[in-house]
Amino acid sequence: MSSTEEQLKKIVLQKCELKKLLISDCKIISQRIFMQDKNYLSESTIKRIFGFMQAPPVFSPFVYDSLARFAGYESYKTFKALQQLQIDEQNEEVEI
Repeated sequence: MSSTEEQLKKIVLQKCELKKLLISDCKIISQRIFMQDKNYLSESTIKRIFGFMQAPPVFSPFVYDSLARFAGYESYKTFKALQQLQIDEQNEEVEI
């Protein structure tokens, strides 16, 4: 997974108030996403995202968008753009 995807996973865990993820927590994450946004990501999908099951190299846009919306962003595209902006700003600070 890319660093952007890893950051999104970290935010999802923080939002669920989980410091150490157990496989049983995947069901909780799935339920919380559905309760908040009415987007259903199965427990198995959550397990794949967090590395408990074999995952495809890339998830569908729906999966990424659902995670980003749950984390408080408009879309995954918006999340990625904001992450890149932060990286660019940090790089500018280092160059000065």
